[in-house]
Amino acid sequence: MPACFRTLAIVVAMIGATGCVGATERGDFDREIQRRGGGVTNEWLAESLDALADEVGADDARDVRVMSLNANPGTRSMTALAQRNDRPDDVDTVSIRDREVTSTTPVPDVDELVLDDVTVRLGELPLDRIEDLADRALAAFDADGAYVERISIAVRAQTPTITLRISSERDTGGVVFDAAGELIEVER
Repeated sequence: MPACFRTLAIVVAMIGATGCVGATERGDFDREIQRRGGGVTNEWLAESLDALADEVGADDARDVRVMSLNANPGTRSMTALAQRNDRPDDVDTVSIRDREVTSTTPVPDVDELVLDDVTVRLGELPLDRIEDLADRALAAFDADGAYVERISIAVRAQTPTITLRISSERDTGGVVFDAAGELIEVER
């Protein structure tokens, strides 16, 4: 047997004996993501918002209007109540996982609402700076091992807010930003 094949056979035998090379258990991986702030990235959020835009007939995610939006960086999932750009009198609940739309459901009885009063255009929010908001939220929350569990957008009394839900081993709460990205409040 040539030397190169013997070396290959030894490597294969070692991999087989040890079970794997460079594998990380899921729990260890999840803890590492949480240690790094929960997995919030500008890229993930932008790609998920692009999928939302495509689903509601918008050319650009900045033109999508939402009543609410909840994004979970840990599971790479998002649910939004979004006004359809191709049918502006309609609102759909759109669910996204791993940047792909998984379901779309019409929301009934929205014809009684003034949608401009209960929605916000995503382009009016600093979502392209979500990593910065997450860093600021974690610093303001000031808890060991804290991470971003959820990002929520809501419109109340015609005022949009972005809330980052923060969790740690000993504490949970939220850090609320206004539409300009200014910190409003730390909730515990």
